Amino acid sequence: MLLTVDSFATPRALWHTDVEFRRRVLHEWDKIEPYKARGFIAEWPEH
Repeated sequence: MLLTVDSFATPRALWHTDVEFRRRVLHEWDKIEPYKARGFIAEWPEH
């Protein structure tokens, strides 16, 4: 089970306006392609 914790007072739609929130989101974003390349994750099927 995956459970995320959002401890930011900034609304999610405005994540990019908070320096630390933005840093954390972009840090996770940067992991996606390397994880896909290593086979740890894959694209979600369309159907």
